[in-house]
Amino acid sequence: MRKWFNNIFIYACVIALVSCISFFLISGSLSLMAFSGEMFYYSLEFWRIITFPFIHVDIGHLLQNIAAIGVITFLAYEVNLGAAIYLGSFFTASLLIALVAGAVVPAIIIAGLSMGIYAIIGAISIKGSNFIPKKIIIPLFAAAVFIEPVVSMFEASVVRSSAFHMIGFILGIAFIITVKQAVPKRRVLAPA
Repeated sequence: MRKWFNNIFIYACVIALVSCISFFLISGSLSLMAFSGEMFYYSLEFWRIITFPFIHVDIGHLLQNIAAIGVITFLAYEVNLGAAIYLGSFFTASLLIALVAGAVVPAIIIAGLSMGIYAIIGAISIKGSNFIPKKIIIPLFAAAVFIEPVVSMFEASVVRSSAFHMIGFILGIAFIITVKQAVPKRRVLAPA
């Protein structure tokens, strides 16, 4: 039987706590720590690649991301995702998206947990296929990405963030598949 309280809950709490501290206690955190290709590549402010997921535009953005990380963490626990996949998909997707987007469109500002959250959702959709078939769970989670742009009447900034969310979702799927293939399966010997 699994422990009820495992590491992913601790990691989710740390992510939420760091996000709250940066929002409430660091004056001007958005301008100091959000990611932009201009600041990262040209001004050499390298800390931005680590800090941007924990920076939020406003209180609504912060609360939305904290609620999402909470729900996703419970789903990750239920499908027994594991801490390595949870953190690995979160940070890999966030970093890759920021690095590529910052190189292609240097003026864009990137902040928030959502790309990493969608990567965890992607990993959950693969791991959760033990319970719900992939042909149902992957489209179901992917559809969640498209709800916001439709509701916002395809506002440009919402479409852009939804594109980042979809890429995060895809990278989460790719991450768990890559890890599954890279880690050799343990052979279990039958007792003699």
